[in-house]
Amino acid sequence: MDKFLIFPKWYQWICKRIFLALLPTVILFALQHWIWFIAGAIVKQYPASVFTEPLTPLDKFHITDGNSWFLIFYGLSYVYWLVMPIVIYSIYGPKLYYRFVWTLVFMYLFGGIIFIAFPTSSKILYTDSDFSVTGTDIFSKFIENMRVHNSGVCALPSFHVIGTYSIFLIQRSSLSKKYSKNISKKTNISLLIFSSIFNVMVGMSTFMTHQHFILDFPSAILCCEIVYFIMLKLEKKPNITQRLFTNLNVALAFENAQNTTWGGNLCTKIMNLKHRTFWYVLIIILYLVVNLGLLYSFSIGL
Repeated sequence: MDKFLIFPKWYQWICKRIFLALLPTVILFALQHWIWFIAGAIVKQYPASVFTEPLTPLDKFHITDGNSWFLIFYGLSYVYWLVMPIVIYSIYGPKLYYRFVWTLVFMYLFGGIIFIAFPTSSKILYTDSDFSVTGTDIFSKFIENMRVHNSGVCALPSFHVIGTYSIFLIQRSSLSKKYSKNISKKTNISLLIFSSIFNVMVGMSTFMTHQHFILDFPSAILCCEIVYFIMLKLEKKPNITQRLFTNLNVALAFENAQNTTWGGNLCTKIMNLKHRTFWYVLIIILYLVVNLGLLYSFSIGL
């Protein structure tokens, strides 16, 4: 008998639909932050002459009321990174989800190495009058405020684009019949079209808000395609990333204890308590507090 069946139905639904994908997603947030932080710290030690990147005509423009609204897509990307992995896990299953986790780790590492080898800086975007913020709307004011707190170092390739395009790659792979059993072909294609449009808008937002140069957009796509191609060739069974997070989820009582190497005892003890619902709710609250705390700390640069 599957011991997971004795959990309340609402708890099973939350765990299977949300929590099983949430922990790896938050860790990816943290990894992205620290790779960018460490790479940026190294790049700041380079001579000023190293901070060069060819400017294109699309780079040299003022931020006005007419283009500042691109900040919406720049901000929505954070929500997209949090929601879409949960969608991938729920619809396409753990195999594609953990492929996404594993490949995104290497995409960030690869992107960080490229940034250190070929560093770029957005400081010119803040000091040259050709890049000034002349808009008066709320988005322009927000961009001005971002510049005050920004370190002035951006990355080639753009980690923003890497985060969104990696989701597109997984959705593209999901067109295979073995990964789309829980979704109709029409819905799957609709999601892929939406993802494609969103990727373009996020990519444009990175340089339309002067957070990146325009070349950081295509370089991120090229980086993702290369890493994903390599990872598909090297993909092994069982996926060690899946085993790691399965054990963590079991230890937190979000997943059944069968076929795992550790965590089962804690899970069993929690299930044997008389007032299980109280402990389930407590675990959920603590889990959310920890995850939200991590997200906040990494968002402010701690």
